[in-house]
Amino acid sequence: QSSPSVRDDDDDKQKNKRMACVECRQQKSKCDAHEQTPRPCTRCQKRGLPCTLKSDYKRTYKRARIAQMEKEFQELRKTLTEAGAANLLQSLASPGNTNNNGGGFNVGYSANGTSNGSFNQGTPNTTHIHSIPLVPGQIPIGLGPVQDHRGGFQNLPSLALAADMTSRPAVAGPRLVHPAPSSSSYTIPVYDLPDELLACEAKTIGDVSLSPSQIAGLFREYVNNYHPILPVVDVYKGPARTYRLCPALFWTVMLTGLRRYAAPDSPALLMKLVPVLKSVLAEITISPITRYNPSEMDEPILNDSLVYSVQAFLLWTFWPPLTSSLSADTSWTTVGTAVFNAIRLGIHHPSGNSGNSYDSVVSGKSTPSLLSGENLQTWISCNIVSQIIATAFGFPAFVSFDTSVLHTAKHPLPESLKQMMEIAHMEDQVAKTLNSERTDTLGILDPAERLPLLHVLGKQFDELEERPKPDLAGTGSRLDAYRKFQLLAGRVHLLSYYFLDTARISQFELDRGLVRAYNAALALIQHCLLAQQHTKRFVKYLPAVYILTIWQAACVIAKLSHSPLSDVLDLGSGKEMFLAAVRLALRASILKHDLAYRSSGIMRNMWQLFGLMNARNLMSTGLTINGKMSASIFFDCLLILRQQVSMTKGRTSTSVALISDEFNSSSDEEAVNDAGQPVSSRKHSVSSSGSSTKRLRPENDARKIILTVPLDPQPI
Repeated sequence: QSSPSVRDDDDDKQKNKRMACVECRQQKSKCDAHEQTPRPCTRCQKRGLPCTLKSDYKRTYKRARIAQMEKEFQELRKTLTEAGAANLLQSLASPGNTNNNGGGFNVGYSANGTSNGSFNQGTPNTTHIHSIPLVPGQIPIGLGPVQDHRGGFQNLPSLALAADMTSRPAVAGPRLVHPAPSSSSYTIPVYDLPDELLACEAKTIGDVSLSPSQIAGLFREYVNNYHPILPVVDVYKGPARTYRLCPALFWTVMLTGLRRYAAPDSPALLMKLVPVLKSVLAEITISPITRYNPSEMDEPILNDSLVYSVQAFLLWTFWPPLTSSLSADTSWTTVGTAVFNAIRLGIHHPSGNSGNSYDSVVSGKSTPSLLSGENLQTWISCNIVSQIIATAFGFPAFVSFDTSVLHTAKHPLPESLKQMMEIAHMEDQVAKTLNSERTDTLGILDPAERLPLLHVLGKQFDELEERPKPDLAGTGSRLDAYRKFQLLAGRVHLLSYYFLDTARISQFELDRGLVRAYNAALALIQHCLLAQQHTKRFVKYLPAVYILTIWQAACVIAKLSHSPLSDVLDLGSGKEMFLAAVRLALRASILKHDLAYRSSGIMRNMWQLFGLMNARNLMSTGLTINGKMSASIFFDCLLILRQQVSMTKGRTSTSVALISDEFNSSSDEEAVNDAGQPVSSRKHSVSSSGSSTKRLRPENDARKIILTVPLDPQPI
């Protein structure tokens, strides 16, 4: 038997035993909780984590937990795919009773564009969740019930454009399984400004005058609807301080707010202000007065070249003046001007502004601390906008990504801007990685190198979507509606590389990649639909380049739906989403014959044209245009359209003539759908009036749309 002194020594040893806190034990990190007691350990204190001591705590093995979650997710997806809505409710009441009827090759898609297919034996199941049965001779004109952010089921608005689209027989098998959306994916940031910040005197430029009430209304319109998309301007300065710092930025904000402002004289003011502000920005480019350290005490000058004028160019790029055609769009030019002006001003060194500019060295001044934060925010925005514009138009971007600024910045950045930079950086990596072959005239990598890189980059997009992780304070921030759009668009751009150089890719890998591209395009347009359902103003205020991205996703759907790959695609959902893209583009239109309005009509005619070409086996997955990177598929579809309506120079091929002859021969005859019923007076909803018109020759409609460009600049 041990003596009392021995037992006391054991008790002292037990008391002095070192014990790590829960967080440090979970991460297997060194812990000094025994020294810091009762204060938190150094690691938890630095990261703002709760520091607790539990003697019975056991580590959670992440791999086992992740494997368990993946297994549960696969079981849930299988249940949603195979069970009907009624059976699903029953299975929720009794989890052990599930219905596993299936048939055919079922291809669902998730937000990451990956396909899920399986062959099932037995009687085909005609009940599908969130899908619409296709009747021969008909095209679905509405969306099925989609689970909304509150967990219920709602019907999306009916799309009546189906009457003008080529009907095709139903294909048994593929159906779209809509993933359950998260409400955080459709939220829009809100900025609240006090009324006293909006006070400003009346301003005049040229023959445009704005009263104090108009300025306050337009500034609030910009803050509520445009600033959340690109938070580059410090809106808490208010309109008065913004004008004193940079009149060009002030008038650009006013012009942006006028696009959708609910006032009778807004359209007239918009058209009057555009040429005046265009002259101001031209003067900043050609005859600038450069100020490296602007102050509110300086006299406001229209042709000031400073960090705030760079912000004006970025707003002009995202929401440019209304044009009718892509060739008249100046986004590529203006974002280049913004980037090069930013470099000339020295704001591309946000981590150490002091002494970076010539003016700072000569005058002995350093950039003020507050201006350093604005420089950093503006430079990041330059890279983001440049990458978005370049990807959409198929150009190399003017970017210089330095992701270290996100971690070393001394000034807080908007979380949405950080997320946009990460996504834009991913797109930059995609473009530079997949177009880096020096021996190829177009820079496209050999398929042996390209396919593995596509898989690697796709996984990086998946990881980016699964984030963001909670920050140091433990409060995470998920992607809102606009950042989610940018991420889904990036995945469409990545998977569009499967269209390039298809002759040297194995058929299985090619089909697999194109199915993923198709599903990614569906996911992008479906996100827009659900975001529009969540907030009716989502599409109205989207930047022009985002509407172009929707158009490009619709081209992916149209080309693959009328290709030899259509047998394994979810054609019903493809038609639904294509119709939705037409409707979304129409809703984004501000004036008749602007680019959004014309894109809606061009898409409708494109579907008809591709249907006739596919009937003659003239459609394929290959491209004629391969030099536009991820945008090649979009410009190739436009080229096909122009060839069919004889808008290109030179002589069209025999196949093109056959299609044109078929258009002409059917123009005076009564159109007949697949069920053999006459449809000579079918209605369509391309015009906002919804009037009923008779079906005319499609090539005439397309040619008329292409030639009608009243908003384009006139020759001087």
